[in-house]
Amino acid sequence: MSASLTDTHARSPTGIGRLVWWFLGFCAIVVLVALLLPAIQGPRKWRPSQAWKNLRQIRLAIENYCYANGSLPYDPKGPEYALYVLCTDLPASCFDSYPHKKPDAEARWDHAEKRLVGSDFEYINLPDIDRWSGQMIVLAEKPHESYRSIMLLRCDGYETQCEAPSGSSREVLGNWDSSDNFLFKDYELFRKWESVPLPRTDHGYTTATSEAAEGSIWNSRVVHRSFGRINVYYEYQQGEIVRRIFDSPEGKITDVVTTDELGRIVAFTRNPGDWESFWPVDREQESTVR
Repeated sequence: MSASLTDTHARSPTGIGRLVWWFLGFCAIVVLVALLLPAIQGPRKWRPSQAWKNLRQIRLAIENYCYANGSLPYDPKGPEYALYVLCTDLPASCFDSYPHKKPDAEARWDHAEKRLVGSDFEYINLPDIDRWSGQMIVLAEKPHESYRSIMLLRCDGYETQCEAPSGSSREVLGNWDSSDNFLFKDYELFRKWESVPLPRTDHGYTTATSEAAEGSIWNSRVVHRSFGRINVYYEYQQGEIVRRIFDSPEGKITDVVTTDELGRIVAFTRNPGDWESFWPVDREQESTVR
């Protein structure tokens, strides 16, 4: 009898310990599931930045003005006077970009001088510019830090972005944005870049591979886009494009690229020179999306 009681008391702590271990294991599983749940559910839905929202409001106001007047706002006294024509339809706060932190100065309408004060966007302010100018940049967010991404607005209303130094973003105004999101200061160079036609397709896909290197975001990176029988490859070195390759069963076209400090394409050479003789897509069939 004595031995039986002794055995019971000896086993009791073991049973309690086992329950404690089961409880701790359960808690660990709950924590693990909580950590993995976001990955299982997939990436979070993209939320537009305040700069993007403000740029969209500006775009709508400029489009309405262009529709009513046949051209974008212009005033010989300067861009701040040109944009004042939007004051009845647009809060001045839309010209505060709020990129990552609230800018020191807040935009406001100066009704006495009939101008916009404290804008975080540059405006091209050229006469007789309309939406048919297409992919020309008309509005550029002023950078608040060195070499950071800034928001841009094209004549046709599309938003894009580029990198700009801490100085003036006016350098990108009047530039041309290609269908594959590269900036060109020269219009003829822009037209040459866009001259290779691609088939119209809604089923293209994009993949990218990168190789990290010390001292740069990536040493080499290749972005691949598929358009049915035709594949397009963009090769980067240290974050800047250096080569674009069109590859089809009929032949290959290679563009060797030179960029400036803003990341704009300022020159490129295309080989072979007789690519049009074998390229399988006619200009009438070309895609408007790269």
